[in-house]
Amino acid sequence: MNYLKLAAIGAAVAALTLLIYFNYGFQSQPQFKKDALDIYIDRLAKYECSNCPDNYRRIDSNGYYSYSCLQFQKATFLQAVKKYRFPEGQSADYLDLMIYNCDFQKKLAREMFLNEPNAYLHWKTSIITRGLGLPPSL
Repeated sequence: MNYLKLAAIGAAVAALTLLIYFNYGFQSQPQFKKDALDIYIDRLAKYECSNCPDNYRRIDSNGYYSYSCLQFQKATFLQAVKKYRFPEGQSADYLDLMIYNCDFQKKLAREMFLNEPNAYLHWKTSIITRGLGLPPSL
């Protein structure tokens, strides 16, 4: 089998994995009604990157790329994925795709806000400078 066929099979498997994963969500979190924090995170996404297209990234003021609706930078994203262990056991290529997924970013941000008192500092410009305000306490 040549390398192009292997790459195509790998891409198809990754796409199928993403499709299954996002149709069923995180195993530990069933479907739920949005609470105040979810609504806040939706608003934060509008402050960060209103109407961003899929696969959006830009070079931020610090010279690093910021990705998708919550403008995660890669180091912050990977640190949070590792800390909160989702999705476990995924390849670097898979995580390179997931950084562009807005729903995944929102779930990750939710974990950060629930578990890190200073998580808001990752979005300081939107929350403090632009005036979104601090996240609700749950």
